[in-house]
Amino acid sequence: QAIFETVADQSDTIPLCPRLNLFLKPFARILITVQLDGKSKTTISNWQIMERLKEWIDPDKFSHLCVAKTSSELIRFDAELADRSRLSTVLSRLCDRRIKFPGFSHLLTVRAIESKPDFPTRHNWDSYFRDSKDMNELKPGERPDTVHIENLPVEWLTEPGEKYPSENILKKIFSGFGEVARVDLPAADPSRVIHGVGICDAYIQFRDYSAFAKAMDTLRGNKLAFITDTKALTANIKVDFDKTKHMTLNAITKRHERRDRFLMRKKVMEETERLEKVKELKKREEEK
Repeated sequence: QAIFETVADQSDTIPLCPRLNLFLKPFARILITVQLDGKSKTTISNWQIMERLKEWIDPDKFSHLCVAKTSSELIRFDAELADRSRLSTVLSRLCDRRIKFPGFSHLLTVRAIESKPDFPTRHNWDSYFRDSKDMNELKPGERPDTVHIENLPVEWLTEPGEKYPSENILKKIFSGFGEVARVDLPAADPSRVIHGVGICDAYIQFRDYSAFAKAMDTLRGNKLAFITDTKALTANIKVDFDKTKHMTLNAITKRHERRDRFLMRKKVMEETERLEKVKELKKREEEK
């Protein structure tokens, strides 16, 4: 299910497709480490530490905070700030802090640094396709040309009054990076069973490598934002390069054939139901 966050500060948003009210909102991830002595047998409350961290950064707030690792030497937290512009201020409030806890003979030191977003780099996709034995970089879909996005809000891609999201809208959104060769929106295909309420996947294949790379570099470190005069929301999309040959000619042909068979079966079923109703209606009229 789609989970939205309200955009408190719109000053740093980046236009993605303004005519469709879509923007990118930079966010920041922080790695917080509390150093323990490794000797004390006292149990320390992660919840208490988290509450202390929240107090220190007030009036700023974490949009996400969780325990990433615990050991006798340290406790590590993953944190997120919805507004990247507040990163320097928040880091200055956290770095080199010291906490006193019962059972520990010394003050516990807190360190905080920005952590890299969970997002592929140019080196990642270039080396992946170069080293993969079953990929042919001369063929579309077997080279770095396709962006795969998960957790896209369906309603942001759907025309008013329509049942399914629109591939045309998807194409418009990403055409600003360069020529879009093809797109695939599984949720727009009635022949495919889609799991997940309110969210969907999307595949955007670019004609040129430069457009693909530009799209990936622009999406890195950002959430997708929907901003109008009455509301401003972000969605935490997950972006990667496609490694599954999803947009090869062979894969596309198979999906089209499967869809055609589905629509044909559906048409036959609808016609059978129609004839049954006509037959039933005729029978009732004869019995009068």
